This record gives sequence, structure tokens and C-alpha cells, in this order.
Amino acid sequence: MRYRWLIFTLFLCLALGRSPAKAQIAPAANPTPRDKAAPAASSSNVAPEAAVVTIDGLCGSDSYSIAEPGATPKASDSADSNAASPQGATSSAIARNPGCRTIITRSQFEKLASVITPGQPPQAAVQLARFYSEQLLFAREARELGLDKDPHFDDVLKFTYLQVLARAMNTYLQQQADIPDTEFEKYYKEHAEEFEQVQLLQVSIPKHKHHATDSRSAPVAKAKTAPADPAMKAEAEKIYRQVLAGGDFEKLQTEAYTLAGDPDDAPDADMGIVSRPELGESQKEIFAMRPGQISRLISGDEAWHIFKVVSKPMMSQSDAKKIVTGQRLKATMESLKNSVKPQFNDAYFGTSAGPEQAKSTGNESK
Repeated sequence: MRYRWLIFTLFLCLALGRSPAKAQIAPAANPTPRDKAAPAASSSNVAPEAAVVTIDGLCGSDSYSIAEPGATPKASDSADSNAASPQGATSSAIARNPGCRTIITRSQFEKLASVITPGQPPQAAVQLARFYSEQLLFAREARELGLDKDPHFDDVLKFTYLQVLARAMNTYLQQQADIPDTEFEKYYKEHAEEFEQVQLLQVSIPKHKHHATDSRSAPVAKAKTAPADPAMKAEAEKIYRQVLAGGDFEKLQTEAYTLAGDPDDAPDADMGIVSRPELGESQKEIFAMRPGQISRLISGDEAWHIFKVVSKPMMSQSDAKKIVTGQRLKATMESLKNSVKPQFNDAYFGTSAGPEQAKSTGNESK
């Protein structure tokens, strides 16, 4: 029971894709004017060996601490500590030790910050400092109480080490997937077709009308091969003529789905800027069109589609590099994952899930 909170925290951090420290010290979305004006942690006014965090009452000799071993007594601490304790309060395992002081220098703190919160804004530095100070106190308290001697502690520690090491591998793979700018510039020019984009308007006309089903019975799935409704076919041809005559795409899109009995399910007429993979089988025909040109009435599995090319912007080189780098990283990670084949005992786990099916994120014609 004692370590359930820690295990929950570890899984929560995995789900968020962040380390425990990052999850706790993420900067506020709307920093206050005071935060914005805060000086950078690496200010040249502070010497590398100068103290940037001082914790009176806590010794800094633990192996997990970045502070140098040693203690600096402070004469007034004892009186201050006694005065600060509320009457009748029960002392914890360590409370305050008037003979100790933990000092973290600028160089020690910046070494930690460069690993935990690289590239963070100035206000994140003080959040990390506060968070780290609290963790030192809690860790010392836990050790004094002997919580690290619990039989489950080593298991949790091993699992934590596993996550950190796996995250380090992820970082390494990301670095390996990166492409030098000069090398990518050449690739960008030689494979320009991969980075073409098109700004589109669309009208989709369903091939079948929507029929409300009895709430007590399960709806019957339509076969993709079922013949199109003649009324919807006539509507598609009518709308196509209106588009050619300069009709409004948004209005015609709503009209088509209203006639089909499903106005709330109408897609946006403005598709924005899309790339080749997002258009599926229609991409070759659409990318061959010029700005201002309207496509033929294209028949998909579940609807007819009409497209109008608004413009044909090229993807920026920086965005293209992100996509290619991501593809390289994904391919490398998939190759690594597929290099081993774990077997799971169905008698214990139940029917094991099969391999995940690739999910299409594109706007393929249906």
C-alpha cells in the first residue's frame, strides 16, 4: 500500500510523456508580469560557485543530492526552529537540523537544469529550484523513516531506472534521426513533389440517405457496394452544375447533407491546406489541377466529391524537415520494436491483443 502513490505517479508520467520533474515544474501557460521580468538563471552577475539555493536546516551530504557534502551551522537556527513549531505539534523524523545547511551553487543547479528542463524560460528555473528543494526534504525524511528499506522499494527503483534508460534511448534515436540542414536542403530540392501542398474547397454528397433506426434495435451497417440512391445521384449532378456556375461550397455542402437526412454530419467545405498522403487515391488527379480549377464529380465508396483548388503552396523547408525526421524516427523505432517478439500467456492475460492496425489520419475520399 505504501508505494501505490509512487507507482501511480510513474505511470501518470509515462502517459503524459514527461519525466516526474517536468510534470511538476511545467511553466504556467500565462506567466505573470513578474515572471516575464525574471532574470535568466545563467545571469553573468552570479559567479559559478556562488550559492543560488540555500536550505537552512537540511544537510546536503546524501548521494542523490547535487549539493556538495558538508554542513554550515547557523547560530540562530535553533531558536528560529523552536519558535516556528506550533504548540503541540508532533515532530517529524528530521524536522529542522540547526546544524545543517544545504548549498547548491549556480554551476551545480545549471548542470541539473540543462538535463531536466533544457531550453525552458527563466520562470521555469525558480520552479525547478523550489521543486528540487522539496524533493530533497522529502527524500531525507523518507530515508530517516526507513522507507527505502521497504521490500517493494527496490522493485519501484528498478522500474524507474527502466523508464529513465528507455527515455535515454528515445532521445538517442531522435538525435540519430536528425538530418543536417545542408544535407536536407539537397533532399528538399530533389524531392520537391513530396512537399507539395494544395489548398482545397470540397463538397461531398452522400450516396445514401440516412434512415433513423428503432432505438431498441441495432442499426444495420450499409454495404459499401450497395447501389447509390438515385435521388442522391441526381442531387450530386445538380450540385456539381451549381459549383461550376460559381455556387457557394459551404451552402451546397449543407444542402447535400440536409437532403441526405444528416445535416449535423456535414464535413467542412474548407479543407485548408493538405498534402498528398491526406488525399489518398485522389491525390494524383487533384495535384495535377491548377489554382481555380474544379475537379470532375469523383465517386468514392460512400459519397461523391467535388474539389476546387484555391492555391498550391509549397511546404516550408523547416516543416518538411520535421516530417521527414519524424518518419525516420518512426521507422527506426518500429524496426527496433519488431526485432523481438514477446509472447504473452493467454491463460493468464486473457486473449492477447493482436498487432495494432495502422490508423489512417488522412482525408481519403470515401
